[in-house]
Amino acid sequence: MSFFQAIGLGMKLIGGIQAAKAQEQASRDNAEAMVTDRIRGEAQAAQQQVARYQQYFDDIATNEAMLLKNRDFDQSVKAFFDEQKTVTFDDLTVMASQARMESRKQTVAALLEVERGKNEAAATRIRTFSSFASGLQDLSSTKF
Repeated sequence: MSFFQAIGLGMKLIGGIQAAKAQEQASRDNAEAMVTDRIRGEAQAAQQQVARYQQYFDDIATNEAMLLKNRDFDQSVKAFFDEQKTVTFDDLTVMASQARMESRKQTVAALLEVERGKNEAAATRIRTFSSFASGLQDLSSTKF
């Protein structure tokens, strides 16, 4: 085995190990970005819920002002307000459920990304050590 062949084989081994580490780090970075996106999505969902609350209270204030101005406040108006409240809070319940489901989906995706990176790195290590062993065998069978 020549000196340069041994160096080349060692460099190939070190390169493969470093590639595996880089794959794992890249998957962790991707997972962290996914978690950040999840948190951003949760904040946006909360903002949408607050906007829906605000819209509800603005609608109530507008309707009450119009009705009080015309002095038309009766039981049918109360029923309308009750229905408006029911619809609004049903909307908010659906929004909260969707936000929870999206958050869980993104959490699972981030965890799967980390596992994918670990599996890819393990495969790279196996390929690297297999290649290293094949290289050693080839070198040992080479006659000088």
